Amino acid sequence: DESGYERKTDYTLNAGLDLKYPITSNMTLDLTINTDFAQVEVDDQMVNLTRFSLFFPEKRQFFLERASLFTVNTGYMDQLFYSRRIGLYEGEIIPIWAGARLVGRAGKWDVGIMNMQTGKADYIDEDTDSLETILSTNHGVYRLRKQAFNPRSYLGGMITSQIDVEGNYNINTALDGIVNPFRDDYFSFNYVQTFDSDVDYENDFFDHGKFYLNWEDRSNVGFNYNVILSRAGKYYNPEMGFELMEDYSRAFMMLGYGWVYNEANKKLLDQQITSWIWVNKQNQDFKTDIRKISAGYRFSTKKGFRGSVELIDSYEFLKDTFELSDDVYFPNGEYTYTNLSASLGTPSNKMLSLRAMAEVGTYYDGTLINLGPAQVFFRPSSSVNLGLDYQYSLITTAPSTNQKFISHLVRLRTELTFTTKLSISAFFQYSSNDKFGVNNIRFRYNPREGNDLY
Repeated sequence: DESGYERKTDYTLNAGLDLKYPITSNMTLDLTINTDFAQVEVDDQMVNLTRFSLFFPEKRQFFLERASLFTVNTGYMDQLFYSRRIGLYEGEIIPIWAGARLVGRAGKWDVGIMNMQTGKADYIDEDTDSLETILSTNHGVYRLRKQAFNPRSYLGGMITSQIDVEGNYNINTALDGIVNPFRDDYFSFNYVQTFDSDVDYENDFFDHGKFYLNWEDRSNVGFNYNVILSRAGKYYNPEMGFELMEDYSRAFMMLGYGWVYNEANKKLLDQQITSWIWVNKQNQDFKTDIRKISAGYRFSTKKGFRGSVELIDSYEFLKDTFELSDDVYFPNGEYTYTNLSASLGTPSNKMLSLRAMAEVGTYYDGTLINLGPAQVFFRPSSSVNLGLDYQYSLITTAPSTNQKFISHLVRLRTELTFTTKLSISAFFQYSSNDKFGVNNIRFRYNPREGNDLY
């Protein structure tokens, strides 16, 4: 009846190599073949209450060394180069055949070169439930920047390229800089141009690019401000980057005032009040699709307590239906809603410390209660470190649809250091929204400096 046990003894061999070589005291070369990231800690699971993609930080050591050199910030969380585009796609691991990474300084120049070749991979498209194929692709990043005017200013440029075996390409070139003209004022700027094999370049030049301008006062005493202007064209498409939105023009302005107390009899260390406005318009008809106005206050004490409170009034125009989950959606149209958020933290140098956040208010045509993440840290000794996170989210829609979204997210971190050479870390987490838990236990033995067993 074909229910018998069939023993299979097929074996597979898999091996890789990583090499780090110091060319000079300021220049390091990393080489990798059949890269393995088994020692990397899993990502934090998150609850996404927005209609935008979540940004997950890079944790793979190969990409982390001097990662700031490859950073070209094009607005809020947007980045021209996002290293998680290499070797990962829709949660699936893409094999990395080989790669090289050169970072360092030559004279007054900062130099960064990265080139990696990924292999072919198949995956299931969750939207169409069909088998899709990712072609073998070459990923390149080339960065130069030089200190200019003063030690706090630089000018530079960067190129990202992605070319698959069939010749399809996506190339982005950027010029960027930060200028510190006086005191605490900084002017940041960049312009990025996309060259894409899938798009006819005869269209308007600026529809293939994005510019970002930012003037800010970074002081925390007295008046401070931040003004940002940016525009992303219709065909701007940094496939190796991270972009929350497309085809938009944006303006942001923040005004604040801060106090710092040096007197011994003062309990407060500093405090600040801020107010900002963010307006986002679609380039097609220049209609406002996002407008947010905020007023907030934050403080910290000399004993280590800190807290904040913020009121945000929002307007959004949904061009399409926003599906928060399989059971909750918001139809296209205009929405105005208001939220109040607050946070409080206790001194982190104590045996027991707490951090708590809460957000309540309206949400599109419904209501929102978001408690957390509430974090508890317990450090009974230098060799034991425990952390517990919990987040509760509740969203209800208008009575006409009467939908409800409820989510629980729990994370537990444990770090045990038995000796300076032997340690264990464990990370357990569960999301009721995904009905899924991701867990990671890592053992590390470090017999001497430069030798590790994971």
